[in-house]
Amino acid sequence: MKDLNIRNKPVQKTKSATAQVSGNSAFINTSIKIAYPQVLSKLITKLNDISLAEDALHLAVEKALVSWQKDMPRSAAAWLITVAYRCAIDTIRHQQKTTNISNDSSLESSYDLEDSLIYTEDFNESALRLSFPDDLLRLIFTSCHPALEQKTQMALTLKHVLNFSNLDVANALVTSESNVQQRLVRAKKKIASSGIVYEVPKPAYWKERIHAVLNTIYLLFNEGYFTTRENTLINRSLCREAIYLARLLHKCCPKEPEATGLLALLLQLNARADARTDENLELLTLQEQNRSLWDQNAIVEGNHLTEKALKLGKGTPFAIQAAIASLHNQAKSFEETDWLQIVFLYQKLRSQTTNPVVELNYWVAFSELPTHIFPNALEHAINQIHQLSNVLTDYRHYHTVLAGLYFKFSNFKTALKHFNLAYRIAISSQQKNFIKKRIAICKLNR
Repeated sequence: MKDLNIRNKPVQKTKSATAQVSGNSAFINTSIKIAYPQVLSKLITKLNDISLAEDALHLAVEKALVSWQKDMPRSAAAWLITVAYRCAIDTIRHQQKTTNISNDSSLESSYDLEDSLIYTEDFNESALRLSFPDDLLRLIFTSCHPALEQKTQMALTLKHVLNFSNLDVANALVTSESNVQQRLVRAKKKIASSGIVYEVPKPAYWKERIHAVLNTIYLLFNEGYFTTRENTLINRSLCREAIYLARLLHKCCPKEPEATGLLALLLQLNARADARTDENLELLTLQEQNRSLWDQNAIVEGNHLTEKALKLGKGTPFAIQAAIASLHNQAKSFEETDWLQIVFLYQKLRSQTTNPVVELNYWVAFSELPTHIFPNALEHAINQIHQLSNVLTDYRHYHTVLAGLYFKFSNFKTALKHFNLAYRIAISSQQKNFIKKRIAICKLNR
């Protein structure tokens, strides 16, 4: 099966293409990329078959790359769903003919499918937008089925919920692309052979999936908040969808501390969204942000949920992270941040996880401790962060953190070295521009 990753798939020019096509290529690719997860989740939910849905969508995308050059539809998602459904019907009919089966009970009748495919109000943009989170939640719960291994759950989620390519999934799971391909193929076969249904299970079965589902929603938000896949700093639609799903889960299980903690964390982080860039859409650090732009309503709600999550779970991971974000949001300025309390919370978080990024963030917070509490906090933090090099050397933020700390230490030569390493790893133009400016300052001061 071909890897459907639209962002790396250029528009194919045909003999009938006009000179205007190249000018529309970026818009067409972007439209397909934005619609892709919505369309795939709808197809999988309706067809109950990942492979059939993927193949049908691939055919629809190929048709779109040609057809949209001449006539762009009002709703990219509606067009792709309609065409993909028809491709799926053709596939089912072909299978029925070649196997001499006139009525395959394992699939909906192709004629019944066709009857439900009328390109009407069911597929208009607003209706699709309303149904998307529910389709997505069904897909997330299926990807997180307990019959699947944890890495397989992650691979399915990254591939089908976040539309990562096989290479992206391999990088995220620190494995090979061929390994990912084999894992996905096995997962699809297991889902089909085990009769796993694409649905949100009954509450009695939530406990065995809830943590994987919550982590998936956090990944979804993270990809929106720190997006690496577009030349923009934040994908607000992904953030909104993640918060909607977090609200939905919290409403379904209000006494689950991690569901409450996740929603609190996402609200606390998203409250700063408008202040994360300047008027030129350049990245701003937490210290540089205009705090008057922070969403106070989201912060108030986030604080309430943070307190609730801490009481329910007595300090579960998402609740602790929400409490850390809350302390940042309550500080009137960067200098007034309660770093000692944040360090204490990170210590609690470290006791619950071996995540090296948590360890990195702990030492960043530690470096901010006042000298009367820890005189050599900055130097000690730098030494400890270097101990993480084996596991984080390919992580951009590891190098920007070290560069920033060396910069504060006035060691501009070493800061420059790490900014250069970060620049090589950076993907988006916003990340690169942010690092470029720091590189220029280092060069002036070294």
